[in-house]
Amino acid sequence: MQNRKNRFAVFMLSGLLALSASVAAESVHAARGYFGHGAPSEAAALPAGEFRSSLESLPAGDQQRAIQWLQSIEFTGHDLKAMRVDRQGGIYYADRFVTGKSSSGRSSAGAAAQQGVSADSVLKLHSRPGASYTIFIDFDGGHVENTAWNASSGAASLQAAPYNTNGKPGNFSAAEVDEMVDIWRRVAEDFSPFEVDVTTEDPGSLGPKTAWVLVTDSKAGGNSLPEAAADSTAYINTLGSTITTYYTPAFVYHNNLGTSAAVAGAVSHSTGHLVGLSHDIDVSGNGVDWGAIMGLDHTGKLTQWSKGSGGGTANPQDDIAILMGRMGMRNDDHDDSRFDSGTPLELDALGRVIGDRQGSANHGVIEDRDDIDVFAFGAGAGTLDIVVEPQVPTAGHDGANLDIQVSLYDASGKRLLRQDARNDVAVRLKKQLPAGRYKLEVTGVGPDSGYGSLGQYVISGSVPGGGKRASLAP
Repeated sequence: MQNRKNRFAVFMLSGLLALSASVAAESVHAARGYFGHGAPSEAAALPAGEFRSSLESLPAGDQQRAIQWLQSIEFTGHDLKAMRVDRQGGIYYADRFVTGKSSSGRSSAGAAAQQGVSADSVLKLHSRPGASYTIFIDFDGGHVENTAWNASSGAASLQAAPYNTNGKPGNFSAAEVDEMVDIWRRVAEDFSPFEVDVTTEDPGSLGPKTAWVLVTDSKAGGNSLPEAAADSTAYINTLGSTITTYYTPAFVYHNNLGTSAAVAGAVSHSTGHLVGLSHDIDVSGNGVDWGAIMGLDHTGKLTQWSKGSGGGTANPQDDIAILMGRMGMRNDDHDDSRFDSGTPLELDALGRVIGDRQGSANHGVIEDRDDIDVFAFGAGAGTLDIVVEPQVPTAGHDGANLDIQVSLYDASGKRLLRQDARNDVAVRLKKQLPAGRYKLEVTGVGPDSGYGSLGQYVISGSVPGGGKRASLAP
């Protein structure tokens, strides 16, 4: 009997110590303004404010559901200004972005022509057909039914208007087609390292691996859409699960955002929420005008996924690890070491590097921070002039994710030159060379040791040497 009492006392003491540790850990979380991994345990553990008040007003069952939802994600106290809870206990964001200082207009003029896109084909764009996940950017409008948005609003059907920025509903104008192509292209660049197809084509049916992002006008369609005063709104951590289709779509309101660059930033940001990402703190980085995709300012030249580079309230959430874990990462496309054979640089008869934005010639993707792509070429004596730039054909490379570094090596592996344009994202490498065989290394640099410096690039320029060049080609 005494042994049983002793064991019971030990059990109680262990329980109290575990509870104390849990309370202490939650206190640390709260003090740092960081939650997740089982915190908060109750609404009272959150900072006082509108979100907590809304949470506390729910019936006990729905409140507990909301607490469990919060425990399944990571977020900071900074997020609470944008976080909302619906009357069933679902957690979503209503975001407002910085849109005033974008260097881009509504879109890059001629974006559709560059892609060979017309009004007939703009709703059939794909970045990676056949990928396991899909991001459907819906420009065509329609009815939203049988979703959490309907349950919360009490409206059996929510009508969303098609994309329309010129005030003339109907067929898409040339300018609107340009804007839609620009939005699609920027979002495709944000997700280029991952196994996901960014498309404007209606998949026909929605499943757990489809992120539906509806780009529409918050004031059109004949009814009030969810969080119509916000720039975008999306539930968090729903993609890839049994609840995906109920908590769709994410709404992005182009009338509140103004430019195609801002709309694209909101689409990528909202998709991040669907995957489970919360807000980052924006900081400047590495001499380049920079912003975090999960931040609220996408007006910089360079936008990237982040791992928390800000001050005391920065979110240490590993965006790329979460995206990779949910969607998967695309396969590496080039050798990683200058001691490998490398991909032969494609040249024409005059030694011009065939830079093709539409195809795969002299093109690549930096898939992760450790990725290095190696190209090999032969050169005669003369001036090498190579440009490596993000595959974002906009003025000043606006909307790029990849901040590029290029290195040149001779046949023995000796580095001859390394170039990183610190105040830009593209690199020009120009050097007098003797005849020989060379290798070019391309990688990403930037904030967080290049953590989010990922994405597509294209190589152009010229290699010297005429017949000598051809004889030395790999």
